[in-house]
Amino acid sequence: MNLYTIEDMITFPTLSDNKFLRSLCLALSYGAIFYLFQLFLWYNSFLPEFPNAHQLCSWDSGLYESIAKTGYVFSSDHGTNAGFFVLFPWIWQLTGLGTWGMSLLNLIIFSIGFSTITSIYSVPLQRQLLWLSTPAIFYMFIPYSEACFFVLGAICFYGIIKNKKGLLQ
Repeated sequence: MNLYTIEDMITFPTLSDNKFLRSLCLALSYGAIFYLFQLFLWYNSFLPEFPNAHQLCSWDSGLYESIAKTGYVFSSDHGTNAGFFVLFPWIWQLTGLGTWGMSLLNLIIFSIGFSTITSIYSVPLQRQLLWLSTPAIFYMFIPYSEACFFVLGAICFYGIIKNKKGLLQ
């Protein structure tokens, strides 16, 4: 029988914490390998073309880009982009990045959230690799708002564990 409490198993991330930095480097490397693998597939003719900014900006990311450039549009004739998360297009507008730039920023944002969670709960390397290999992680590498939601959730977990109520409001 394990006599450890949850408090004994939880550590808190800091920038000087090796677990945090190791997880951060792992997630960033995983994302870089993801992009390089696409380049490899394209170079060896497994993909008809390399993903470009136009392809990355389809579906929701195109709407986020339009919000960043022109704001919210309420039009019954041409549709609306009003149902979308305000923080992500605001970051996009504030940084002035293009589609690829936002994809890379999302990778960084996701990596910070990932390393926060994995260092709070002391997740072993094998499990981190498994988590990074799930198909849903793909949405963290393109200009969608999921990386922002993920890092905000990680901050909430940190606030709960550390009893920092200011992070939860």
